[in-house]
Amino acid sequence: MSSYSGTNLTQIAEQILASKIQYQEDSFFEVLYDFGSTPALAMAMAGTTDKKSKAYKAAMRKVNFYKRGVRKPSPKSKEQILAAMQKNPKTKSRRIQQIGSLTISIQGTWRKSKDLRQRKVIHKMNAETAKKFITELLKSEESGMDFLLFDYGVEDANFENYSITIEEF
Repeated sequence: MSSYSGTNLTQIAEQILASKIQYQEDSFFEVLYDFGSTPALAMAMAGTTDKKSKAYKAAMRKVNFYKRGVRKPSPKSKEQILAAMQKNPKTKSRRIQQIGSLTISIQGTWRKSKDLRQRKVIHKMNAETAKKFITELLKSEESGMDFLLFDYGVEDANFENYSITIEEF
């Protein structure tokens, strides 16, 4: 069971997905596939798009060594690959399938028509609904919040100035 808290729903979704991403020795080609090309992975590892920089050239050499099986990534390279994976949208979207059931607790200013009040809502989602919720949330925070409230059973309400806690089971 993991718990995530904050005031930005999109950041919490990013944290949930980042926690699912791990680098294993045998997953290098999966990582390469997610990036689409050797240069794209090297740019992500180097943290630059400048193909003439020393960091990019060193990362490119490393990726080519790993690709050919000449050597395995060092601990520092593993950290760079993991950081690159956690920022890659394709890797994140594949990790959505690993999302389990969620319990979402949201507290803030509830606005429904002209009614404005402080309210706390606790909503439980099964794994399938949670996957749809995270997918909507990655599109935009507004889309995710609309999905959450619709799934809760309210269509024309919204939260303002809220804090949220998500627990995953």
